[in-house]
Amino acid sequence: AGYSTAQPHTGARSARFGLLPGVLAAAAPSILQKSDSSIPERNLLGELAPLGASYSSGYQTISVPAAADKVTLTLWYYPGSDATTGDYQRVVLLQPGTFAGIKTLMKVQEHDRTWKQATFDLTPYRGMSLVLYIEVLNDSTAAAGRTWMYVDDVSVSACPKQPPTATP
Repeated sequence: AGYSTAQPHTGARSARFGLLPGVLAAAAPSILQKSDSSIPERNLLGELAPLGASYSSGYQTISVPAAADKVTLTLWYYPGSDATTGDYQRVVLLQPGTFAGIKTLMKVQEHDRTWKQATFDLTPYRGMSLVLYIEVLNDSTAAAGRTWMYVDDVSVSACPKQPPTATP
């Protein structure tokens, strides 16, 4: 994963995950070239990718406000895929420190190639720190059948608890 100026939702950059198709990849320099495709990759959750597959991920620790009636995570994503099966775009909540999975918020293989908003309720996690983990899995690093996703404008919104209204 990396920052990209190719597809921002707002501002100048977004985060890019996955493997861009050949035409788009030529315009976006690779940040990391995998040197040995005979060694399987593991993601932050410890999952082992099939041989020749590739994870592209990023994560951020977030704090969910304790004193709120409702807490919402919102993000904008721009999914693309030329794959037919096996690949995915995913958003997961993890435990800080251990990176154990708490909840998968989204796991899709979408090819819309347009910005979409996703909203998730974090109210059950009030008062907790969580790791927001975003990844794309490509089950093959071949030139065809690639999956990618741009993510931008990620926010956590909290509605404060309102004191009860007095009854006359």
